[in-house]
Amino acid sequence: MGAGLNDSPPSNDLQSFMPLRAWLGMKLLDDPSRELEPLLQIFCQGYYGAAARPMRELLEIIEERQSKIAANSSNMRRHVWLEALCDPAFFANAYRCLDAAALAAKDDAASLIHVRRERIIVDSAFLWIEASVRRQDPATAAKLPQRTELLQRHRSDWTAYVASVFDKTGQESIAPLIEPGLQLLEKL
Repeated sequence: MGAGLNDSPPSNDLQSFMPLRAWLGMKLLDDPSRELEPLLQIFCQGYYGAAARPMRELLEIIEERQSKIAANSSNMRRHVWLEALCDPAFFANAYRCLDAAALAAKDDAASLIHVRRERIIVDSAFLWIEASVRRQDPATAAKLPQRTELLQRHRSDWTAYVASVFDKTGQESIAPLIEPGLQLLEKL
């Protein structure tokens, strides 16, 4: 699930569980006969620490949703894909997992930043299609975070994530690319 700055299906923005996909791909290139389940357990425990269980649940929720969509996401515009994948129930479950993961990782800065990275993607998706989500099931949508809270958290998560992967010079270089995206989501 990608949900970034533009509506291009092959967008190069953040995507759900991209570190897992990269790590898993390398492990399977090294030995294609390896079983998936032990690799998933190793990754989730190592990357998310105490937050492994709720993050694994989030991954399973996304995979289950994707399996029910027959169309190839690379052939769909982002908002169409997101609206097919993400309804109020999806976001309620995703936020439940992410909240539990953040709480579990609160004392582990590295694991917490990994959780926050995934929250960036879910929050981006929600903000991108918020109006549609809130119309689909107003009762469930009313329990989702309010826009002001989401925008503040989204900006905070982006700031923390960028600080975790770039030095000061890198942060200054990337800011002109990140800020327009944040402002766009604020305007949607």
